[in-house]
Amino acid sequence: LQERKEHFLGVAETHARGEKRVRMERAMQRAGRVAFAQDAAAAPTVDLLRSAEKRDTPNLAVAVTDLQALMADKVGPFRTEEKLGEAIVEIDRMASELGAAPPSSGMSFDPLLIDWLDLRNMLQVAKAVAVPALARKESRGAHQRDDHPGLEEAWTLNQIITLNGGEIALERASISKKASA
Repeated sequence: LQERKEHFLGVAETHARGEKRVRMERAMQRAGRVAFAQDAAAAPTVDLLRSAEKRDTPNLAVAVTDLQALMADKVGPFRTEEKLGEAIVEIDRMASELGAAPPSSGMSFDPLLIDWLDLRNMLQVAKAVAVPALARKESRGAHQRDDHPGLEEAWTLNQIITLNGGEIALERASISKKASA
């Protein structure tokens, strides 16, 4: 009787494992369809990562520190047109020095690639902050333009930035009186 009970438990367990496997395979097939649909959107990122090659790079840790100092000195809360313009030129220079193709250390876990991607993103964010700050010709909130100390009614608007072909594009959108009240 004990032997028979163990046999039926084994059959039930095998059946349960088989059902679980079938459910997992179906889920993976569905995920594959979703992943395939996302492949087109991810293609530029995948292409960028595949282009990584072994090459010399600037010291990325020093570049991050330089960018932080630049943002504090020239794009901080007290700004001028001159400082903001200098910051944008320097950000562009740093991005050019960084290069468009990522470096690779050749290791499967690649800290050089990760640091490069981080700095690339930091440079894009830095420019996304500096460009609208330069465009705004007034002081508002905690961000003071030493060369434009007062509020300007014309600047009661939102600035919308987008990245088009690697370049920052700036648009302005009015704020409804109801939303600003």
